[in-house]
Amino acid sequence: MVYDWFNRGSVPPETPADPPVDPEVQPDQSSAPQPSATQPADVQASEPEDDSLEWARQAYARLKAQKAEAAEPLRVVADQVGCPTSTFGLADACWRLIERQLGGVMHWSDAGAASWYDFAVAIGEIAEASGHLERAAQVQPIGSADYPTPAQRPAYSLLDCSSSRELLGLMPKHWRQALREVIADVGS
Repeated sequence: MVYDWFNRGSVPPETPADPPVDPEVQPDQSSAPQPSATQPADVQASEPEDDSLEWARQAYARLKAQKAEAAEPLRVVADQVGCPTSTFGLADACWRLIERQLGGVMHWSDAGAASWYDFAVAIGEIAEASGHLERAAQVQPIGSADYPTPAQRPAYSLLDCSSSRELLGLMPKHWRQALREVIADVGS
């Protein structure tokens, strides 16, 4: 079991979690696989071979990119702050943990803090600047009350990773730098 990147709970690795995207997003159906019982219809994209966490993040980035072509703005929650974390950086931390044969509870995330709104804006900015989008989508900040979910989300959910960073001797990348790398990988 893994804990999904979108803070939805423990899921088996073959079961991608659904990211909190605007329910009005309709991905291109021409090349997308058909949804399964564990894959919601609003999060369809070709699944990369590496892992479900990366799949979920790439699906979220692709949906935001697709929405950029639409005339209406994306409505994205702006009052929940955490830190988007790349599975690339998380994998580096896991390998370092294995190499040093450390045990116990450790926390890891990329550096910095962002709301879902900040993350959506950054996806557009970075994808546009790198030539992956002609123009970024308009993003409209909304409150958590405007996007109800079955579980109540914390307003501030940053992890204190200082002891893990010290034990691992590893400094994380800022989430925007990690996002640049993911967008470059998705676009290639």
